[in-house]
Amino acid sequence: MIFQRTNSMSDTLVIQSHRSPLPYLWVEQCLASVRAWCALNDYQYLFIGDELFDRLPETIQRKTAQQPVITSDLARLLAIKAALQCYTCVVWLDADFLIFKPSEFEIPDMSYAVGREVWVQHDNNGRLRVYKKVHNAFLMFRRDNHFLDFYTESAQRLLMHNSVAVPP
Repeated sequence: MIFQRTNSMSDTLVIQSHRSPLPYLWVEQCLASVRAWCALNDYQYLFIGDELFDRLPETIQRKTAQQPVITSDLARLLAIKAALQCYTCVVWLDADFLIFKPSEFEIPDMSYAVGREVWVQHDNNGRLRVYKKVHNAFLMFRRDNHFLDFYTESAQRLLMHNSVAVPP
């Protein structure tokens, strides 16, 4: 996967990825919402399949074969890093990311941003609990930020030095 940009194109790229065929029809609705948001803002859009994993070292691919979600987490960082050679801003949105109000959804004016997830589930007593966590379903990096290299290197180091089963 090689990223190329001409001068007439936007300097912002939005990337989404999923295996094909899509497992559910509603995922296409999510993808369509992101494409519409990109068109509204004149952002470049790229959907990629399994070529997302092309930049991963073979040793990491073998280690994470039973947990492909871990592999995709690192692969998206490597794809973003490569895309920043051509674009000044790269956004990653998971394939199940739905934009409800495209006119109100804006890229933060920062060097990088990581999404926040609000997870709701039942606790052991059957009550609903709300968990707020950092989540990489939304990632945004601008060129020359200081976080992407640290995040990528840390993820690679943790995977390379892990000697037990990779957690889900």
